[in-house]
Amino acid sequence: MKYEDQSLVTWYRCTDAYGGNPVEVAVSRLNKPMIEYELSCGDIGYFIMVSVKPKHLRCDAGTPVSFIRGKAVREKDVKTDKKILQTDFRNLSVKNQPDIIPGFWTFTNAQAPANERVLNTGGERDAWFYGEGSDGSAGLTGLLQSGRNARMLFTPVGNEFGDMKLSMTVTPSKTAGQGFSVAHLYMDVLVKFDTKTMTGYGLRFIRTTKYGDAVDCFFVKYDNGKVTEISKPVTTSCYRPSCNITVEVKENKLIAHADTPSEYYKVPGRSEVASEVNMETEIVPVKSGGFGIEYTGGASSMIREMKVEWK
Repeated sequence: MKYEDQSLVTWYRCTDAYGGNPVEVAVSRLNKPMIEYELSCGDIGYFIMVSVKPKHLRCDAGTPVSFIRGKAVREKDVKTDKKILQTDFRNLSVKNQPDIIPGFWTFTNAQAPANERVLNTGGERDAWFYGEGSDGSAGLTGLLQSGRNARMLFTPVGNEFGDMKLSMTVTPSKTAGQGFSVAHLYMDVLVKFDTKTMTGYGLRFIRTTKYGDAVDCFFVKYDNGKVTEISKPVTTSCYRPSCNITVEVKENKLIAHADTPSEYYKVPGRSEVASEVNMETEIVPVKSGGFGIEYTGGASSMIREMKVEWK
């Protein structure tokens, strides 16, 4: 046709060749049909189904037509590197999906740990959405929180994992470096994480009452959902549009770096506020390889891209 194709193409993993127990894993966005789906190790053992709602520039979406691959995905079908996961979330389905399944993302409203105060979770709506930002993230598209709290986890395929590294770019809506709505709201970047038991390690960015243009960073340990601080805090002004964050585990070392390429005013003589974060601490190595974001920050922070490498 002469009109631009904007068909809504959606991809699912199913447990049988009849489309049983479909889980939406990839979607079309920004009026661009997702006509190709790259297999990953999370697809192994599942039957891939695609659904197409025909649409073009001048019409609404029509009745969906589905097709399912007649054979389950085998290991030899997967060509992607099993030790690297990289996404900008543009085509990732971010509907609420609370189940912990190897190879799957888990998206849900965060539940505050037992030793922390509970915030409004935003009801039953999807905790995350992909869309346009505002204020500090205006003019950009990425993954955003729908409400005050949001949890995002990924459970890799496998039982034992060694060192790992998570890199991400975050663009907070707050522009002055305070990060979140009020003290003491925060975001945890989770690594070496057992997603079933909520046990592992993380780097916390938290707003405090010390400064209105800086946040504190420190390492935390999760133990069956209970969180404890395991390092001294570093006060930094780098959590602003945009912030590059790296959290890495090397043997018994937990290492973090954060910075921003943005230029901003620095208060003269305030040496206790660092322009970037460089931290490390010793940990007890664990076999888990999951990762995620625990967000209880109020004001949104756009997750623009993420890369995880397992050694």
